[in-house]
Amino acid sequence: MLRRRKNALILAIAGIQAGSSHHKIRSCLHCKRLASSVKKAGSNFMSNLSKTIATQSVFILAGSSSQYTDARRKLNLSPAQASWLTRPSNLEGKHRPQIYRFGDWKSLAKIQEIEAAMAAAEAEVVDL
Repeated sequence: MLRRRKNALILAIAGIQAGSSHHKIRSCLHCKRLASSVKKAGSNFMSNLSKTIATQSVFILAGSSSQYTDARRKLNLSPAQASWLTRPSNLEGKHRPQIYRFGDWKSLAKIQEIEAAMAAAEAEVVDL
């Protein structure tokens, strides 16, 4: 059980989806190096990883909740991985968040304030 969790963590760090056509972890040099790094990092590894994930913010700028859901599904993201950007305060304290614009986003009531907050946060914007 522990080995499966460790292997899943290694795959997640490598950006490889479980069940893909990737080599077996034991025979893949890249995965062996990652496993070695995980062992060397010790107990601080998980806390550092969670901090890294927490600082990499992903937002979807969409005109409605159904458009947000459609965009999130199109990007294969879970609700925990991408937030619906509906107000400028969502971007407070964020640096270079990823923002995906989709659908009727220009119709949002506070679009000018949101765009100003995006510029202040130096957001990376992608149109879907």
